[in-house]
Amino acid sequence: MKQLVSLVCDCFVLQQMERFKVIEREAKIKAYSKEGLGTMGKVDPKEKEKEEITSWLSVRLALSL
Repeated sequence: MKQLVSLVCDCFVLQQMERFKVIEREAKIKAYSKEGLGTMGKVDPKEKEKEEITSWLSVRLALSL
């Protein structure tokens, strides 16, 4: 049982380390470098979802008035 818990914890730690590595790499990109200028049109999936929900709510509220 302890081995299973240890394995699950190790997998979680590795996933979080990979996630941090990606975030840190993106944070170190200079704004006016080729990479930085290329990512300007890139939208965060969570931000995109938030915008979609906001626009949907706006439409629904406008229709109910």
